[in-house]
Amino acid sequence: AQLQDSGVEALEEVLKGFDEPGEGGLQVGDVVEARREGTWGHFGRIVRHDTSPRARPPYKDSYDIHFGGRVRFELSDGTSVSRRDNDFDIGVRRKDIRAKAETGGVLILDDAHQLSTSEKAARQVLYRLTKEMDARGGRFAVVVAGYEKQ
Repeated sequence: AQLQDSGVEALEEVLKGFDEPGEGGLQVGDVVEARREGTWGHFGRIVRHDTSPRARPPYKDSYDIHFGGRVRFELSDGTSVSRRDNDFDIGVRRKDIRAKAETGGVLILDDAHQLSTSEKAARQVLYRLTKEMDARGGRFAVVVAGYEKQ
């Protein structure tokens, strides 16, 4: 992408690639991030992977994910009972799930000397990159390469 010409719009296209789920296999028990209602950031554990040939088409090769934790109840006799809460998504497709290893990465920004900080578009790109690195909590690095302008 040509960031010096297209600015933040080109950067947004590049960043989309860092958000796409992988193709690798997931297993029951894996902790994953799921896209719920169009947004990432929902972490849960796979509790079922339906590969049955008898599965209905929308659920074939889908995953059931538990997002909640455990809830503890104190009973009147002084004992306590622990149960799993019911925050589940049933039949989640692979395109809406990514494993922790599939997030983040390294972006190499070559010819960075062409991004003049005196230009508004360049400042916006650098601000957006900084914001993205902060938001991804250390899972996203940017390598800036170029030379000093003469």
